[in-house]
This record gives sequence, structure tokens and C-alpha cells, in this order.
Amino acid sequence: MATAGELEQQISRIEGFDATIKQGGKDVRSDKGGFEDWPYQKQSKDTMTVSKWISKFQTQYPGYDVEVSSGGNADIHGNTHLKNIR
Repeated sequence: MATAGELEQQISRIEGFDATIKQGGKDVRSDKGGFEDWPYQKQSKDTMTVSKWISKFQTQYPGYDVEVSSGGNADIHGNTHLKNIR
């Protein structure tokens, strides 16, 4: 089991962008435990959109939301392809 902070680091390392786990519109504390490790070992396809990736995350972690960001830019449109933020 991982903490929220560890899970965010795993996602960043594998996917190549930053992810912030949220619940109820607020950031989840990085020391909150009980998260399964990120189950994927390869990046999602470059042609996947941010909104599709968020759905992938939510399927794996029901009850949680995620914000995708890159290079300090947290305002990424859902139709943006992942290749454009890596």
C-alpha cells in the first residue's frame, strides 16, 4: 500500500507528468495511506486525452479525483493529448 504522495510520485515517474490526488475538490494529504500502487508499468499512449486518463485513474481509485499538470501549468484542457504535456 502506498501513501497519496507515493502514488503521485509513481504516476509522475511512469506517465511523465504531475498528478495531484483530490477528494471533494480538495488536495488529499500526501501522508494519507491506503492507496494501491499504480498498477501500470508503461506510459499511457501519447494519443490518449487528459480526460480519458483521468477516467482511467478514477476507475482504479473510486471516490478520488485527480488533477493533471505539467511544468507548473495546472490548467490543462481535457482534450489535450498526453504527448503535449510530457
